Amino acid sequence: MKKNTVFNLVILLAALLGNFGCQQKVEKQANQENKADTWIQESNFIPLPLSGSHVMTSGPNPMVTIVFFGEFSDILTHKLAKDLNDIAENYPTPLAISFRHAPFISGERGLLYAVGAEAAGKQGKFWDFHQLALSYSAESMPPPEQLAEKLGLDLGIFQEDLTDKQLAAKVYRDMDLAKTYGLTVTPALLINGRKIRYHGHKEDILKAIDKAKIEAETLIKEGAPPGKIYETLLAKNSPALNSLKMAKNPAAGRQVLIPGLEFPAYGSEDPLIWVYYFTSFGSPFNQNAWLLLQEIRKKSSKVRFIFLPYADGLNPAAETAALCAYWALTQNNFEEIVGLLSNLPPNFKDNDLSRLKNNSGTPLCPAPNQLEKFSDLLAAAGELKKKMGLKANPALLINGIEVPVIKDITYLDKLLAAELKLAEELKNNGFSEQELLIELTRNPSGLN
Repeated sequence: MKKNTVFNLVILLAALLGNFGCQQKVEKQANQENKADTWIQESNFIPLPLSGSHVMTSGPNPMVTIVFFGEFSDILTHKLAKDLNDIAENYPTPLAISFRHAPFISGERGLLYAVGAEAAGKQGKFWDFHQLALSYSAESMPPPEQLAEKLGLDLGIFQEDLTDKQLAAKVYRDMDLAKTYGLTVTPALLINGRKIRYHGHKEDILKAIDKAKIEAETLIKEGAPPGKIYETLLAKNSPALNSLKMAKNPAAGRQVLIPGLEFPAYGSEDPLIWVYYFTSFGSPFNQNAWLLLQEIRKKSSKVRFIFLPYADGLNPAAETAALCAYWALTQNNFEEIVGLLSNLPPNFKDNDLSRLKNNSGTPLCPAPNQLEKFSDLLAAAGELKKKMGLKANPALLINGIEVPVIKDITYLDKLLAAELKLAEELKNNGFSEQELLIELTRNPSGLN
């Protein structure tokens, strides 16, 4: 009896162990299969702008953007570069690849090749230098000067640029950006803003790109311009929108934005009136709206203006004008610049914009490369306008109340007087700025 019992226990234990081993094997296989599929859920969006980086595309209107931090002296960077080249050549839809320098491990040698790539870039050959250097193994790369010679660069200029402190500073800025977002293990890879781990397997990248492509197709169905997928993702995930708090009370006809918004603002530092102004230049009502803003400023010193130019996607020249307006906020003659932009006719063209001069006779707007850094704000403003359900262009809100820009001055006077009185009463009760804005939404307009 005992012998049979022991035998049965052995059989049972073997079966259990076998099932456990099979279960482990199945779970391991499932984990391996899902490893690349869970990247969207496991990785937060990293709002990394493309401005300041080197970008190449495999075709028009890329649906997936790959940001690649690497160092020329790193073995895995070389492997990833070859995988990305192969994917870009064979993937059925266009991709964009942005490269940034991150020579954290290789030290001076890595920095030398990074500066060499930037020096080649000054002669229009950044990507040629990049591809040639990474076509070698990490250990066998020729010196930068030999690579430059193979590319037919002017060696005298190239050697001078190798010691250019500004080019070295550009490399260090990339490294600082990598540190900011915790991307210090090279190579670091972002696909449509999501970080994935690269272990030398091209298949993992392809799965992540396929996933990003599905997300991009959804955005296009929702109305995102096909050539602006990455910009749309930046807008949806921008710090300006992520830090946004909104208080909304439809019954009172108000929706206000809590301070802390990262959009440019000007006016009172101790406001009782908050004016939000969304504009896409070229509207027939822009001039009237701008005059209305000037009237508001004259009537009270307690007004803070949050300026929100956006692009409607209908006129490329209007997008440039909106970027110029963001740049103008950093200048002393801001009102002069935006006033001239507001006078542009509907459907104006780039040559209309280029003809604009300020009072000193110089071009009104700077070169496009000085405007790129404002593109994230531009996209975020458009996303915010949609989020607030505002249809008009321009759209104007005074303490959260949408005001048609064709309203007459008498209406504006009454509204400002009523809002100043209400806000003053609330402030006298000891409300902070944030509490004051929230409390405003609990009150209908003084005109109601």
